[in-house]
Amino acid sequence: MTNLAAPAPERTRPRQPPRAARLEADRWTRPPGALAALDTLSTPELRARLQALEKAPPPRLSRDLLLRAVSFRIQAQAAPSAARLDRRLARLAATLARTGKVAPARRPRLKPGARMIRDWGGRTHAVTAAEAGFIYDGKTYGSLSEIARAITGARWSGPRFFGLKAKTGSRRKSPGETTDA
Repeated sequence: MTNLAAPAPERTRPRQPPRAARLEADRWTRPPGALAALDTLSTPELRARLQALEKAPPPRLSRDLLLRAVSFRIQAQAAPSAARLDRRLARLAATLARTGKVAPARRPRLKPGARMIRDWGGRTHAVTAAEAGFIYDGKTYGSLSEIARAITGARWSGPRFFGLKAKTGSRRKSPGETTDA
């Protein structure tokens, strides 16, 4: 008996370029291969590669600087965070050129009603953030540093005292602290 049903159509995949062409393309799209391949390029080839990456004619640079610029651009394309940093630096440079100064980075603001609690000198101190400062012991203060000074009697960084800012540099034991040994 013969099967009269039509044969199933063959599945066809989209045609891909030959393996050698794919590997060549990967050299330029994947950073490890792209960076390794840069050493084999001549100065005019590096200049052309930088022009393709930046969409503008590159300045006259030595081969070493061209190599560094091209490798930076390839890595920036591969890592979005590096590209964001590059854009941020460009914005900062434009602001500096326009105004002559750059504003400091903004710290996250505390929302009104946020409470900070700190144990100090055997007592628990609670501070509440308000629209116009901070409330501690029924009094309104303009900054956390003023409150830290009122609590400790010493000049402390308020955000550091309440744990809002990370430690920097060497750590000295503060009065009232005990060592864990």
